[in-house]
Amino acid sequence: MYKEETLNPWFVTGFTDAEGSFNVSVAKHASSTLGWRVQARFIIELHSKDLALLTRIQSFFQGIGTLTNSKTRDTVRFSVVDVNQINNVIIPHFKEYPLQSAKLIDFKFWEECVNLLINKKHLNIEGLNKIVALKGVINHRLKEELKRSFPDAISLNRPTYLSLCNMDENLNPYWISGFIEGDGSFIIKIKSSTKQLVPRSNGKGEVLSASAVLSIGLDIREEPLLFKVKKFFGSFGSVYSYKSRGVVEFKIFKLQDLLTIMPHFYNYPLMGFKSYNFGIWKEIVHLIKDKAHLSLEGIQKIKALKNKLNVWK
Repeated sequence: MYKEETLNPWFVTGFTDAEGSFNVSVAKHASSTLGWRVQARFIIELHSKDLALLTRIQSFFQGIGTLTNSKTRDTVRFSVVDVNQINNVIIPHFKEYPLQSAKLIDFKFWEECVNLLINKKHLNIEGLNKIVALKGVINHRLKEELKRSFPDAISLNRPTYLSLCNMDENLNPYWISGFIEGDGSFIIKIKSSTKQLVPRSNGKGEVLSASAVLSIGLDIREEPLLFKVKKFFGSFGSVYSYKSRGVVEFKIFKLQDLLTIMPHFYNYPLMGFKSYNFGIWKEIVHLIKDKAHLSLEGIQKIKALKNKLNVWK
């Protein structure tokens, strides 16, 4: 019987850097010792089309946690809340295959919360205050109710990503594929061209051209990570900073550069729904390489393929 190949651990870390979350819940609970229930949670939530990938991730983590579907939002969630499972399975993985994004900061504070829970420190007010303080760093800020309820929780400073980022360290290729599975985009642009390259292709006297882009967009605080991604891809592409929007984007758009980096995804394949998108995108890139976009028939074929790209419904 065919056995599905286990996910590479660096792929799982890369995907978690893109799509995972480490959070701590502190909620009122009458039957708890201090009237508050504390829960650490590891969560990955995706579109329901990626159920198969999330199932494989759960299997990778020894089958722990739960998978739940939300029909109203068309999503599926993998979550681990059992503190012993977190301590024995989740944390050891990310200690051996560490996160590379700013999520590493959240993980370090989250791990400290888990240790407090394991050692039952949440059952005394001093420990609970510390957990609330750590929660404020993980989630960037506390809700007003928690601020009022825990005035003695000492505010902690969140380190910058740059202070943790080793710019000389090379990214693992499986991590790259996992991260792009989550945060990457395979884009095709069809637009009016100023050059008379193709026949008037849309019945309105408009001349069209096609181009392809590989893009990764992040919060501007993680700009150093995108320079590491650029370095991984042989310095192809460019990193663009949009300070007014607080975002940064890595883009490879030159045709020859895209053709050069494309074998990466053959050797270290995508594992979820994005692999389907990559297949369509790759076909269009080769059509552009063969100059199919210079004919009316070719541009129509590209448009038909583009209509299937990134379709989630």
